[in-house]
This record gives sequence, C-alpha cells and structure tokens, in this order.
Amino acid sequence: MENSLQIRYVDDNVGFDLGLLGDSFKGIDALFKDLYELSGVKGEIELKTTEVSKGSIIIYNTIHVTLTTAPFTTSQALFDFLRIVDPVMLAQAKTFMSGALGVRKDLNAYFAEYPLDGLIIAGLLNKFVPRAIRWAGFQKHGVVTEKDGLGEISSQQAKKLRTMIIRGKFSRVLKPITDGNVRELSFTPKGQEEEKPVRITEADIENYLPEENKILPQFENGTVHKLTGRIVGLQSTKGEIIKVRVDDIDIEHSLINARPHDGQTSGDYAVFYKHDVSFSAEIVGPACSSAQNSLYWIWI
Repeated sequence: MENSLQIRYVDDNVGFDLGLLGDSFKGIDALFKDLYELSGVKGEIELKTTEVSKGSIIIYNTIHVTLTTAPFTTSQALFDFLRIVDPVMLAQAKTFMSGALGVRKDLNAYFAEYPLDGLIIAGLLNKFVPRAIRWAGFQKHGVVTEKDGLGEISSQQAKKLRTMIIRGKFSRVLKPITDGNVRELSFTPKGQEEEKPVRITEADIENYLPEENKILPQFENGTVHKLTGRIVGLQSTKGEIIKVRVDDIDIEHSLINARPHDGQTSGDYAVFYKHDVSFSAEIVGPACSSAQNSLYWIWI
C-alpha cells in the first residue's frame, strides 16, 4: 500500500520565505504527532521526508510505523480510527465483532482474521492525517461530529480537534499563508486517486486559527493613516492583496492586508516586494489585527 503523503505550498511565483517555511515544517512535525495520538494507533510512528520538488514546493513524506503489540488496544479505538479512514472497513469490523456472523468475536480474533501490520497501518494513517485535518476545519465554533460528504467522527475525536484549534496547533503550520505570500497549503495521499487533496487557503484559513483577533483602538473605519513597513506578500487569487508588516505596531498585530490603489493590481507592487515602503491607507472594515481575516485597508 502506497503510504506517501504529499504536502504542497502554492504561491504566486514571487518566491518563498525560507524562515516561514522552516517554521511551517516544524509546525507540521508537531501537528502530525498530535494527529498520530488522535488516531489511537499504538506503535512508534515517524514521518520522513523523501523528496522536495521545485516550483511550488512539494514535499513527499513517508510514514513509518513500528508495532510491538496490536495496533489498537480496544475495539472502540479501532472503530474511531476506521470511522475517519474507511467506512467500509468500519462496517466490516463492527459486523465481525458484533456476532452478526454467528459468533461474537473479540479484537484479537479480528486482527487474526484481518492482520494490520505496520505497513498497512502506515497506509491508513496516510489517509487519516489529511481527513483529520479536513475535520479540524469544522470544529472552531463548536463540536461537529457529522458532515454531509464526510460522514461522522466520534465526539471525543471532534473535541480533541477543537482543542487543537483553540490552542493554536495549526498556527505555525500556516505561517507561510498568514505572514507570507503562500496562498494555499494542501495535503494529499499520493497514489490514492479517490482521495481529494485537503486544501487550506486564505478563504478558510481562519477556521484553523484560534480566536486571537483584537481590535486596535487607534484605528477606526474610514480613517486614513500614513504607515511605514515592508511588503512581505503579494497575492492575486481571490482578490488582489498586498501584505505589509507595519512598523511601530506590536509584532503580533503588525501584519495587515491592503487592497491596491484603484486601477492597480498587486503585481504592480512587485518591484517593492521585500522592500521598506511608506504609504497612506484607508481602513475600510473592522481594524482587527489578524492577517487571515477579510481585507481592511485600501492603499491610497
């Protein structure tokens, strides 16, 4: 079973910030460890990068699982894992252990009939991780256990994913989007055509970030401000965006999104990318500090 997991960073061909990518890589390592724990698999699980492509950065990873005992210690843990990974396998396991086939059987009998070695578990984890990430995107505002097109997960899994959102477990992973010029991060099990990529874009990124939006009282809607800072990102998908790290504002609040001046596109500002700039901008929406929200400034 193919167990390669592809992680892709997509930008607008203006280059990548290696510092932000490094932060994201470390965040992915920590996030995946939490997701492995969520899976309930009992074994040593490692993620190893086998290849990095050029252009849009694509990282190919393999999951390695070493089992010294059965992969699950309870039937419920197995059911919860399969509920996310494979509904067909879930139904098969429940039928096998329910006695519906004539004799009620336990977990050991199931593993004897359907061996799940480290290679098979690795392949299943390859599907579990992206699917769990997709489920996490629905948990920010309350526990969600059922979703059309996705099926269902256990309330315990949903609560753990919600806790991960609240504690900012995805924040470091998504820094190339919130602080840089990456417009999409996707997770895809390679070689499994039926699996659609799980994409996180600017349109839905706030679903993966904690509620840290704080109003900056010195800024009000409709006011014009002269600002200095550095352009750190330019985007042209789903609206023209200029990302600026503004001076003289606390670092956690200093990244703003601005629309280009009337009649211009973000591409017109490419000459200023990674350069210090002085400009005037008008606030056109709630002056929240988080970079992942809607556009609040117009460059004038």
